[in-house]
Amino acid sequence: MGQTIYVPIAGMGIGKSGDKLYTVVGSCVAIMLYDKHLSIGGMIHIMLGYSRNRKDNPTKYADTGIPYLIRMMCMQGASPHRLKSAKISGAGEMFEVLNQDTSVSRSNIKDVKELLEQHDIQIIASDLGGTSGRRVSFDTSTGRVQIVAQGRRDMIL
Repeated sequence: MGQTIYVPIAGMGIGKSGDKLYTVVGSCVAIMLYDKHLSIGGMIHIMLGYSRNRKDNPTKYADTGIPYLIRMMCMQGASPHRLKSAKISGAGEMFEVLNQDTSVSRSNIKDVKELLEQHDIQIIASDLGGTSGRRVSFDTSTGRVQIVAQGRRDMIL
């Protein structure tokens, strides 16, 4: 039996077969990468898409967090050639948005999709948007992601 690893806001977790990674996201986005061959999974909980050259925390932003997660997973034995697909979840509108142009959630969806594409990573499953937060659990034995959100049935990615 593996360990349960909590991934905090602007944080990252990496687990090997048997470990379960989990986080809770609102307007943030959880990005999960998986090396199926070695059963190594990584999850990053990004707050915003672009760091705009801020140096405070690479896992807070998708533009710095995605390459950082890949690098850290490779240090655990994962192959960068096998980290070419992602599952993503989150970006719920947690508050009423008066101007769609200032929606953090919509911006996060656009930025994460754009940045994964730039890294040649295909999104193979996603659960994005809506108006509620989600609890996201990632099983490194199978690559399966379970999402629990208030007011709807659980979802498996």
